[in-house]
Amino acid sequence: MKRLTVLAGFISVIALFALLPGCGEKIAIPEPSGVWANLAYSPVDTLDEVGVVSLATGWGNLFVLSSNSLTKRSPGYENLASVDLFDDPRALCVDETGRMVFVWEQQTKRVKIFDSSQLEVIGLGVLPLVQEVSSMVTSTAGVDSTYNGGCTFLYLTDPVLGLIHRCEVFCELPVDLNIPGQMVPYGALAWPEGGGVRSVHEPAGLARDLEGRLLVCEKDPDRNWVIRFDSDPDYTDPTQLELFNPDEPDEPEDPEDPEEPIYYSAWAGKAVIFDEKTCEISPAADYVLGNAATCDQTDWVGGPSVAEGEFDQPLALAVDGSGRIFVADSNNSRIQIFSPLGEYMTSFKIKGDSSQPYSLGPVLYEGFHAAYIFVLMEGADKVFKFQSEEHYFDENGELFPREE
Repeated sequence: MKRLTVLAGFISVIALFALLPGCGEKIAIPEPSGVWANLAYSPVDTLDEVGVVSLATGWGNLFVLSSNSLTKRSPGYENLASVDLFDDPRALCVDETGRMVFVWEQQTKRVKIFDSSQLEVIGLGVLPLVQEVSSMVTSTAGVDSTYNGGCTFLYLTDPVLGLIHRCEVFCELPVDLNIPGQMVPYGALAWPEGGGVRSVHEPAGLARDLEGRLLVCEKDPDRNWVIRFDSDPDYTDPTQLELFNPDEPDEPEDPEDPEEPIYYSAWAGKAVIFDEKTCEISPAADYVLGNAATCDQTDWVGGPSVAEGEFDQPLALAVDGSGRIFVADSNNSRIQIFSPLGEYMTSFKIKGDSSQPYSLGPVLYEGFHAAYIFVLMEGADKVFKFQSEEHYFDENGELFPREE
């Protein structure tokens, strides 16, 4: 007991020094909890799933999307419901209420909405302006100020256009799959070009924090960071994005018949700082997680990095019930964990022949910390499950077994 008291005092002293003012510092000493910190995660088991493309979690359930099906499973992989899909599904998400599951079908450029209980289709929306989708998330922020009467917004990352689409979703319309009108385009979240924090050049993973703000992975090899946005649309922003149909072949412009652009109202979200206190000279570095500018820099540098709190191609995000942010740091084969303020806390490595994580989701214990983290690896045809070591101790009364 005396040794533990001394250790706790030592950690407290280190934590005090970590909180002293610095210049863009992100690293802080995590607060210990329990016998094992709930930050530590270890591999438990896997689920073989041929053609798996994405996963999402919601209200204690795991939803797995493969090339031909959507399956609802328990944390122990028990099959609770399943539905066949045929139109090249690519991405999915679960809304805040846990009642709806959204699936993007690439072949038909539409989103299907399923009831999360038995995976029955309850809605449909065709989005012809969206070219491809790598990630989706919903947020109700700003819905109360719309005039259409939508129930939530759906955000979709489009790597072809370099755009994050915002669509308004209507949940009270009669379900008629022959009339796919349950969502309409409603601007974009971020600029596809430019050097400021409101721009995202190569958007990848999306997540919603506990305040309803949106986190976006920027996988541009010259940036490699995560930006947080206020997801409430900025209606004062008059900018229009000029888009051209990428399906059309590139041809010399004909003065007699110029290509007609598509004008897309931006209504971009405003970037939100993580922690104003870490950089008094300029808060620029605090808009992002990862290797951004230090206080005296104007040109941001976010190249690939193996350092703690920095990334090499972040591809996916998740947030647990305590607000902690999990980032799939793909080329570093690890999951990094940050506090709600953007402070680096810890990470856990992923081992194996295929170890580049690109999709993840937490299952919460008592609505708070993530007891489990489910992860997909590139080309693995498996779902990997990692368990909190503290949760393992609570369940089994012993420490997590160590590999010899």
